[in-house]
Amino acid sequence: MDILAAEVDRIVFTPYPTQLKSLHDIVSRTSEANICLWASCYHCRIPSLSQALIDALPQWPYVLEIITRLSCALDVRNSLVLREPSLLPRLLTHALESRGESRKYVDAAVALLSHPLPSDVPLPATAQNFMLQLFDLAATQPNAATVQQIHRLVYGACKPILGILSPGVLAHLEDYIFSILKSSSGVEDQSLGMYCLAIMRMILEKFQTEVGNDAMWPTFDHPIDSSNSQWTPDAIKQFFNGNKTHKTMQLLVLRVIWACRPESADPTGQGLTSVTLVNQILAGVSQSAVIEWSYKNAVIVRKLQEKCLVPDILPALRFQVLTFLSSLSDKVVLPSQATLFYERSLLDLSATSMKHEHLDMSLRLSLFRLSSNFKSEWWGELLDKVMDLLTNSPPTELFNSADSYILFLGCIADMVDENESCRRGILATLHSGHNRQKLEYFFADLETSPEIDTGHSTNRFCIASYTTWRNKLKSSLCSLLLRAALAAPQEETSSIRRMLPEILRHHAVVESSKPACPICVQTKLKAPQRPTPFVEIEATPESQDASLHWKERLGAVMQTHAKYQETSLVASFINICHDLEARCEGVEEPLRLERQKFNGLEKRYAGLNKAYGELEGQVMDRDLRINALEAENDRHENDLAASSQETRDLMQRIDTLARELQEANRNAQCDIDQLKQERQDLEVQHATAVACKEEAF
Repeated sequence: MDILAAEVDRIVFTPYPTQLKSLHDIVSRTSEANICLWASCYHCRIPSLSQALIDALPQWPYVLEIITRLSCALDVRNSLVLREPSLLPRLLTHALESRGESRKYVDAAVALLSHPLPSDVPLPATAQNFMLQLFDLAATQPNAATVQQIHRLVYGACKPILGILSPGVLAHLEDYIFSILKSSSGVEDQSLGMYCLAIMRMILEKFQTEVGNDAMWPTFDHPIDSSNSQWTPDAIKQFFNGNKTHKTMQLLVLRVIWACRPESADPTGQGLTSVTLVNQILAGVSQSAVIEWSYKNAVIVRKLQEKCLVPDILPALRFQVLTFLSSLSDKVVLPSQATLFYERSLLDLSATSMKHEHLDMSLRLSLFRLSSNFKSEWWGELLDKVMDLLTNSPPTELFNSADSYILFLGCIADMVDENESCRRGILATLHSGHNRQKLEYFFADLETSPEIDTGHSTNRFCIASYTTWRNKLKSSLCSLLLRAALAAPQEETSSIRRMLPEILRHHAVVESSKPACPICVQTKLKAPQRPTPFVEIEATPESQDASLHWKERLGAVMQTHAKYQETSLVASFINICHDLEARCEGVEEPLRLERQKFNGLEKRYAGLNKAYGELEGQVMDRDLRINALEAENDRHENDLAASSQETRDLMQRIDTLARELQEANRNAQCDIDQLKQERQDLEVQHATAVACKEEAF
């Protein structure tokens, strides 16, 4: 936000028309939350910035994208349409002529129509045709982006159009929506279906507001389809209070369960968008149907209660999920940890960073039902939080949180008459002597105006905006305390009765104060008036000015001439600045081309260096591998030589052993032959001896 603030101050405080290209680059990188925070902190810069954008729009096409981005801040959007009443009609005309082909005009028109217009700015007649054109585009190209734009229009400035559409047109819109619903499947298409249900809810709500719940739409003769002359939203009503209500509830609960993921698993914030849509749709579903579904699907409800306690979940997402759970039924008892999370979310609304309308819807759906479960000490913590925000917090925190707490305190004040537990919690906090003493010190601090650190040099916060938000928050706190005391019986307020005049006095002082911004006064940063063209003045007949003195009439004419010349000079300066910027771009074009070439060559050189390093690494790896292979080869050769020598030695030993074996065989054979001979001799001798003995016998 600081970069955006510095760039806007450069544009606003520059005494001549300046380029807006830097602002375009900064805005394209800035989130919507930071843009809205800047608009709140630097409110006094908005008129001059709006005039600069309007003056530069005919010269530089990219200014339209700046307007589209900045229009998310309601004050910027209001300043643009108030200072240039023809801006919105021209954008709608261009968007209709391009028939959706030029998305920049469509996006800009949707951005300007996303919020209700100021009371003194009429809605252009072409807005109806523009919305119908978006319906046609969504029917032919159904996707979440196109249907989301219709959703923004229906919940924004185009909401009154739904009450004046003819029955034939409404019947065609109903057919378009049903065809988109039938074609939706998958996670992204479920988002598409959610947007369709939210649009259907708004059509049904507008019909019931304009005609009544059971009334019949007046008969019209419409050339599109005469059979739809008495269109009624019976088919749409089935999704909210009929046969298809259970399907709607099933889709809503499954979508909430899908969205309950840790913040790290949902960096784009789709879960928060989905649950916000779910609560918008649930607000239109019949309460009896919701209670019946909750009883029949108690297991799914318990599963959802477990999912909402997932750690590291986005605070805003958890707050919306708890809102959904509390809206299911009065009989659904939330876990104590879930109620604790809800209490902590209300004490730190700046962390949720929800839009005003979304926070308002969530509080109205959940606060009345859950406030009876708040701990008694929680009300004291709330009082401490608001008083600390008013006295000790830095301006940025006040700007970021004031609107949320003003809305929150207002919702509590609206229900103190009916919610006894809420009223008793507030009064019990005031009955505490410690809290009463803190409140007295707080009112004493309000009497003084402390020095506020609003920044340095021209980059300072808007004092008027800071004081306004501070006064509104004081008023909301005083109003809550007064209404709680007035709604209670007299015996419950006896101990705090002496404080009520002091609270009432501060409430009156806040309402009567009119802050002024010294930055605007010192720099003459006022919204410039559009002078009436000189030709128009000359063509207007004299009326009451005819009775003026000739000197006064001469002064008026000279002043008109001066204003006309000033307008001409401003236009001339804008054209000159445009030419200078174009020339600067032309002079710098060769440098940019050379810089692009240089960057390309640097990237190529870096790539070649990287490739060379990789090749060197590959060569080193290859050399190491070759050396390893050579060493292994030498080792194998040595082993082979040793094996060969060993083989030769073995062969020699074998030859020696063979010769020895042959010699041994010969010697053995000789011994055998000798033994045989000796045996034969012995046998002969034996036979001779035997024969001799026989002869002797």
